Formats: sequence, C-alpha cells, structure tokens
Amino acid sequence: LIQRWRENGCIPNVIWMTPSTWGWADRNADVVPFFQGGGQWHEVFDYSDDFFQSGKQLLEFNLQKFGYMGAYDMVVGYSIAILFAQHLVSSYRISDFPLVAEDFTSETGYEKLRRDMLVLNANTLFGPFSLNEYQRNVGRGAAGTQWQPKGHSNASLGYENKCISPFTQAEAATIVPASAALHCPAGSFISYNLIQ
Repeated sequence: LIQRWRENGCIPNVIWMTPSTWGWADRNADVVPFFQGGGQWHEVFDYSDDFFQSGKQLLEFNLQKFGYMGAYDMVVGYSIAILFAQHLVSSYRISDFPLVAEDFTSETGYEKLRRDMLVLNANTLFGPFSLNEYQRNVGRGAAGTQWQPKGHSNASLGYENKCISPFTQAEAATIVPASAALHCPAGSFISYNLIQ
C-alpha cells in the first residue's frame, strides 16, 4: 500500500495502521516516519494483577524461569488464564457448595457463568476489565503507539515505538509532523499564498 502511494506521488509523513505495533514496523520504521497504530498492550504499561506489577515484569520472570523472554502473546495468554480464574473466583465466592463441574455441562450453569462475566470487574496486566451493555471491555482505552525519533528529535539515530495512549500510561505525546510548516514567531503571520 505504501509503495503504491509513493508511486502515485503521495509521501505520507504520518499514518495510522495496525501493523505499527508488529515486527514489520520495527524492521521498517524509516519507511513512514511517525507511523502510528493501536494495540492492546505496550511494554511500558504498569497495570498490575495479584502476581505481577506489570506485563514487563511477567516477561522478565519468564526469562529468568524458562530462559525465554516472550512478548505480547505471552502477556495475552497469561492474562486470559488469570482473568478466567478471577471470573470463577468471583462466580463462586459466596457459594458454600459450588457445582462447578455441573455449571460447565448444563445450559443453566453456562448461563450463570455468562451472566457473572457481565458484571465482573478485574485488574489485569492489560488494565481494568469491565464490560458495558454491549459486552465490550471498556475498562480502558487502546494502547496507541507512534514511532518517534530516538532522543526525541534526532531521526538520524533511528526510531523507537513509544506509547502515546491511554494518557495515564503514555510515555510520550503524539508528534504531528508538518513538513511544510514555516517558522511563525509570536506577533507575526504566514501568508496563505506562501503555503499553497
């Protein structure tokens, strides 16, 4: 897509695409400076659960214990299992005689578990979990990322993937490049004719 744009004379300075959080963007960070995208997790997130203070701490534990650092998928897999465990604990916390096996094999039990999930509030390494009336997780916003010059301004050093949202977790502000911008000191103006 980007190559086709360039063939047609369009050279974007900034673009929002899902692959900006993938390995492709890491290998092609100089293709579109300030490449932006969204995901579900970023290594700077400091959301915690009962076992780890952050997803990064989980990955470091994994490296120490198993010799393998892991990445996003490791945090996802772990968080799904922990969320499911929190769901079961919440579902049966006031039951003296829980019928867990029966609930997993009957329509009535399945419906009980489904309804209990709708009101579950939990903390995960992805952030707070809670569902809205459409059964969508609204615990927090997406992880917005942007490839920004290393050292905040020197593109010759390369680019690095920075977390720009949600604002409570952001490590950097969004940069909106304006390559056609002209310096405009206070008290002056730029004629529209100069930038047509």
